[in-house]
Amino acid sequence: MSYVGISDAEDFFVPQSDTSPEGWPIYVRRPGAIFFLVVEGRPGLSRRAVGPAAYVEDLSDLPDLQIEVANALGDGSTAVCDRSAPSMGGVPGLDPANFDPTPANIALVNDLACRFLDGLGQPLGRGPNNPCVKFRPSEDYRFVNPASTMEFCGRVESAIAFPVGDTLITVRLRDIDGHVGEPAYFIVRIRE
Repeated sequence: MSYVGISDAEDFFVPQSDTSPEGWPIYVRRPGAIFFLVVEGRPGLSRRAVGPAAYVEDLSDLPDLQIEVANALGDGSTAVCDRSAPSMGGVPGLDPANFDPTPANIALVNDLACRFLDGLGQPLGRGPNNPCVKFRPSEDYRFVNPASTMEFCGRVESAIAFPVGDTLITVRLRDIDGHVGEPAYFIVRIRE
């Protein structure tokens, strides 16, 4: 994992607001604010490329982007990948995070991860030629960490609104050979 954080509704980089006692970055937003969750990775100990999949349609496995939230988002719907109108739904929470490949965990992880889309609307990561974060003052798009090789960007809007307070996000990435990296943690704090 090379970066975890957020960008605003216009894709601009948002610096962390604080750090938890555990050393995890905290990002503060207001209720109802649209923003993006951003996860970046690079090859780890295996030196293999980060896998690009953010969704496994037949729910037979976890995707390469493995992400869970401690609190339910939106209505906490258990329907998987209900990200399109007219039946947009939320995402269940799981505390503590658990990536064991049980049917329930596979469904839960795929439900949130499928909302991380590439530039063509597919549940896939983005390569260096298609980053999703802009930086001021140039407004150029680039990876937050220059060492990253893959970026995942998930839009947070009303259907998956974060509750008021702190929500811990646990995320890990898998490479193309199936090796899973260590988890990273960050907190989204919704403050009224």
